[in-house]
Amino acid sequence: MKAFLLSMASVLSLHYFSQNNAQAFDWAFNPGANTNTLKALHYTSQGDLLVLASASDSADFGGNTITALPSGNFPTTNYYIGKRNTNGTSQVVLQSRNGAINMFSDFSDFNLDANNNIIVVGATSAGHDFGNGVTLSNKGYIIAKYNSSGTAQWAKMYNFGNPNMTAFTTKPWHIACLPNGDIVAVLKEAARFAYIKLDANGNELLYKVYTITNTGSMSTITSSRNNCYIDNTGAFYLYYNTVDMTTTPKLKLSTVTNSVTTPFDSVSISNTGHPGVSYLLAFRANGSKKYFKGFRGSMIDLAVEAATGNTLLDWVQYGGQNNIPPMNMLSGNTGVFANTFQGIIAVDSLGNYIKKTIETPISQQLKLESILPLGNFRLIGTLKYSNSGNPLTAGTQTYSISSGGVFTWFEFDQNLTPVYFVAAPLYNQNNSLAEDAMSHFGNKVSVGLKWHAATQSTININGFILKANNKNTTFPSRYAAPYNAIGNDIAIAQFDRTLQGTNSITENQNQPLHFSIYPNPAKDALNISLMTETTEATTVKLTNLIGQVILTEQVTSNPFVLKTNTLKSGVYFVTISNTNTHSTQKIVIE
Repeated sequence: MKAFLLSMASVLSLHYFSQNNAQAFDWAFNPGANTNTLKALHYTSQGDLLVLASASDSADFGGNTITALPSGNFPTTNYYIGKRNTNGTSQVVLQSRNGAINMFSDFSDFNLDANNNIIVVGATSAGHDFGNGVTLSNKGYIIAKYNSSGTAQWAKMYNFGNPNMTAFTTKPWHIACLPNGDIVAVLKEAARFAYIKLDANGNELLYKVYTITNTGSMSTITSSRNNCYIDNTGAFYLYYNTVDMTTTPKLKLSTVTNSVTTPFDSVSISNTGHPGVSYLLAFRANGSKKYFKGFRGSMIDLAVEAATGNTLLDWVQYGGQNNIPPMNMLSGNTGVFANTFQGIIAVDSLGNYIKKTIETPISQQLKLESILPLGNFRLIGTLKYSNSGNPLTAGTQTYSISSGGVFTWFEFDQNLTPVYFVAAPLYNQNNSLAEDAMSHFGNKVSVGLKWHAATQSTININGFILKANNKNTTFPSRYAAPYNAIGNDIAIAQFDRTLQGTNSITENQNQPLHFSIYPNPAKDALNISLMTETTEATTVKLTNLIGQVILTEQVTSNPFVLKTNTLKSGVYFVTISNTNTHSTQKIVIE
């Protein structure tokens, strides 16, 4: 009987437990394909989550199969948008593939307008058929509008005047929608970018191309990693990082109209030999200059509060660098490169300093990888934490581990002070990476991460045990080298901002409360067997698909019998909980 129970537990993969120093994750899932990538996350106005991702060969989104046809002897990639509804069901809304035709196009990002219409951007090397009679030919960067059901409405192509272009930026677009329905996009390459404004019907309102001249190296023009780069007036904000050893590095912008280049504006900074330089570029809604500023240091991410135009800068400054405003508000600006700042700086819509995160010793500084504004200077930031001898702290929470690492999502309050964090998942090979994509709907926050299946077969997101590539196990045997290599899998998870804890924990408390249920499906009764020893009072709770609590009982024996003869047929969730942890499994009542 024990062996039977263990085998039952192994196939019930929806385990869930929460750490008492963090919010509870509502759910977590993975597409289980080979070489997944997560592009973007956005909530609809109803709280459903849309996920833009890609998969080589095939994947599974909430029970829905996505496939990409092989091309000769190597796999291809399909880009898709899937929807996870608030009731837990899922569907695939649209795909870059069209039936049995291989189309070598990619979708690199998307956003939603006020009516939940989907604006997708990407690139194509051979044209694209979006369905519903909407097609594009030639080669270039594409922007298309679908309705909320995934039916194409219109599409546009931009190629900087070169219909035969052969090279494409991996993630070239920043895409957003204004309250009046206009679509605003920035299309960027290494040394140029275009500002594009379209109305809701796809009519072009503004198209302006800028070229960049700079003497530095390793230069990139970019902006918000979560498309929070524009305010409600249409003003937009970009940044340009470069390495420049000249005494006074200068960034020059020109505009290009009908192949005629016209000087636009420039910004310079006294560098005194420090190599890292970052330029913050703010434009008005008509594409004219709002302000340009240059600093010593590097921008990691940028997020604009749409309602106010206040901008949060994810900033790294190496030493007391005697910067110009607002970076001169950091302490230690003595001209001696001795002090380092890693944190958030808030500026107003004109680039004036407002506030910053607290300055701490270098060993305790939080280097956030991406940020998401919540309004009124509040934000969510992603941090990778590995054992460094310094526990994580936020508010009254602390967290430490002896080995390995975790990804944490910090929330900062209106004073830019960390108030809590979520610490998940535990990983054992240090090969996991947090994805930039984040989104929020009220108190719900969705996040993503990826991990490599070859060195880490599973991850644990607060009790959700996800197995890498488990929906595409034949991939390595169906393709010849080098195309048969094991790739990344991704995970998407949601947590609740309101479920905060106040106690310190250690890794010893990160043990899920395992249990098995049989039979499943059931009719008159469920047998629940606890697989984890516990001396605490334990409760069993049954909820339906929309979260209503059907019954709650105290566990008085092991195994424990739960009567179900009065329940209607359908899908339910059984949750076993005690003081520190709880686990959930799905059941079917016939």
